[in-house]
This record gives sequence, C-alpha cells and structure tokens, in this order.
Amino acid sequence: MASKELQSENFKEAPLIDHLEELRFRIIWSAVAWIVGTGITFANLATAIDILKRPLEAYSKTKGIAVELVSLRVTEQLSASFLVAAFGGLILAMPVLIFQLWAFISPGLTRRERRYAVPFIGGSIIAFIAGISFAYFIALPIALQFLIDFLPGVKATLTIGDYITDIITPLAMFGILFQLPVIMFLLAKISIISSRFFIAQRRIAVFGIVVLAAVVSPTTDPVNLAISSVPLILLYEVGIFLAKLAERQNAVLAAKGLLEEDD
Repeated sequence: MASKELQSENFKEAPLIDHLEELRFRIIWSAVAWIVGTGITFANLATAIDILKRPLEAYSKTKGIAVELVSLRVTEQLSASFLVAAFGGLILAMPVLIFQLWAFISPGLTRRERRYAVPFIGGSIIAFIAGISFAYFIALPIALQFLIDFLPGVKATLTIGDYITDIITPLAMFGILFQLPVIMFLLAKISIISSRFFIAQRRIAVFGIVVLAAVVSPTTDPVNLAISSVPLILLYEVGIFLAKLAERQNAVLAAKGLLEEDD
C-alpha cells in the first residue's frame, strides 16, 4: 500500500491545470447548490422574512411599543429580498458546500484520513446551525434591546434594508465561527497541527476572537461584546480538548500498529 507521503507527493505533483479544473468543478457544484437554495428561499420569501423579523417583534411585544420597518428607496425592498434569499440559500446549500470542500482536499489525504468525511461534514453542519441559533436566540435579542433603547425618548423607525443586513451579518458570521472546534479536531486528527500549537497560540487566538466578535456583533458595548466573544473563546478551549482527544486516539492506533494500516 502506498504510504501517506507517497500519496501526498502524487497529489502535489499532479499538474496545476488538474487542480484548477478540480477546483472549478467544485465551485460550479457549490454555486449550483447555492442558486437552488436561493430559489427555494425566494419562493418562500414571506416566511423567511417573518423569521428574521421575530427578534424585533419580540422586542416590541416586551416593551409594548411598535417598531416600524420602512422602505426609503424604491429598490430597497427588492435588494433586501435578494439578500434574504441568498442567505437562506447559503443555509440550505451548506451540506453541499462542506461536502465539496472535503471532496477537493480529500485526494491529498490517506484512506484512513478520508474516513473522517462523515464526522467532519456532520460536525460542520451541526456547528453551523449552532452558531446561527446562538446569534438568533441569544446575541441578537440582547443587542437589539441595547441598541434600540440606547437613547431614551427616541422612537425607532428602521429601514428594511439596514435591519436585514444587521440581522443576517451576525447570523452568517457566527455560523462560520462556530466551525472552529471541528476544524481544530480535524487538523489534529490528520496530524497537521498539534494541540500544543493551539495552546501556545491561545493568547493570540483570544485576541483575534475578541476582534472578530467586535466586528460581527451588532454592538460593541462591553456586555454584548462579552456575550459574543466568551462563547467563541470557550469553543477554542473545546477545540483544544478535541485536538488532545484526537492525538490520544492516534497514539492508541499507533501503539496497535493500525495508524498507517490503510495509508
């Protein structure tokens, strides 16, 4: 059986045009999945917009006041609708996108490493949904209350375009950022990056997470920044734990002589 080094070398020595052709193929399929998902969302646009409006409606019900969504430009409703459809399409297409990513990188892996396709794809989908759920049910309601109540005596009238953008941006970013433990586990499992590296870079990682949380959060006040950044820091710690777990599993397999069995 070919060794891991030989397989990787063969993958690297493949003509550049072949890699580009493979990348083009994966991008096309990803784009098709996104377009189909966007079409499905656009066909159910009223439901999608209603879901995105619920955090605002919950705030209005709690406060006993009405917060209006208005359109100030002729094209604003149309552009907001396309944005909602594209985001919904991204969610629906996410399993295909993750699969295409794995399919692109898998030729450079050994047969043993390719066995992690299902855990990686499944874990990534679960993490993406968890990130969106965290933003939707926890971060956004608190952020909306802080932002809309920031100045007392001011009646809030929001444009539909700005509201949709401010809601979708953290939803998408938290969905992506919650992939961190899955990626860390995979990198340790296939022996690309060790848990020691993640531990050594903890301070830099925490700083980067706080910066990213400040960027994706609707507001950067200390309370909301903590609500956004602390879970991500905990996810990094979970990633370190999973990386250690992956290394222990590799050590057990190596001791049994099974680590390179299928390489």
